[in-house]
Amino acid sequence: MTQLLINPFEGTEKDKPSELEERIETIKDSVFQSIVNVYEICKDSHYMENDQQTVRNLFLNQLTPVQINQFLQEIIRISPKTKLNSHLTGLFLSRLIMDSYLEGYNNFVLTTGDTQINNVGSYLHGTESNKIRLEIVGNVGDFAADFSTYSQIRIRGDSDAYLGRGSKHSEITTYGSTGLSLGRSSEQCIFTVQGNLESDGASFSKQSKYLIHGTIETPFGIGSDACTFITSNSETYKKMLRTVHETCTMQLINPQGHILKNVKRRKK
Repeated sequence: MTQLLINPFEGTEKDKPSELEERIETIKDSVFQSIVNVYEICKDSHYMENDQQTVRNLFLNQLTPVQINQFLQEIIRISPKTKLNSHLTGLFLSRLIMDSYLEGYNNFVLTTGDTQINNVGSYLHGTESNKIRLEIVGNVGDFAADFSTYSQIRIRGDSDAYLGRGSKHSEITTYGSTGLSLGRSSEQCIFTVQGNLESDGASFSKQSKYLIHGTIETPFGIGSDACTFITSNSETYKKMLRTVHETCTMQLINPQGHILKNVKRRKK
């Protein structure tokens, strides 16, 4: 699988120096291999009933952003997809990212390719002054960016259901299409979807902004409060008007981003 050689976050201030000049091939030192071994033990131990608690309690050495992506490439190489796409894999990656972030690193890149790993980018908790930045090159499965806070997550592929569920103060962008229940129960987030969106998007979302360029399936925006829904697609705009009711704003924009129509619904 070809890996991304250019870090899209290079040059961001307040971060450790870029590691772009490091070798791309996997560094199989003792620390790296020990983490692969821990993952293999967890994967084969049928801990799926409580993956989150299992991963939280592990003792893991800290990796750099480049090494975390190399770890992902290694487990893609050695794991059958039924195991690889489990919640455990995504939670394991999030744990590695959080540990690295707390050591002062940021600007993470994961090359997922055509996998559908669940929980990629979930439970990432940055700060208002230093949001966690994660670029995912490829597809993700269910529950990506689940319950993330103060994060900037970009997905250069498709995502399955529940992208950004329960997230707060985060910016989540997908350049492909998205499954059911985008942004469910999120708060003060910004979602951008370049492709199409399946039903139940933005349900019970509060004070969030949604920019959707493709089509949507209904229901949409059920129980949302004080949200802004923006689209450049006239059919999507009509569906928004039909399905979104109280306290939200709908906007139709042109390709340059200028507002053509603006409707604000007020609580009756």
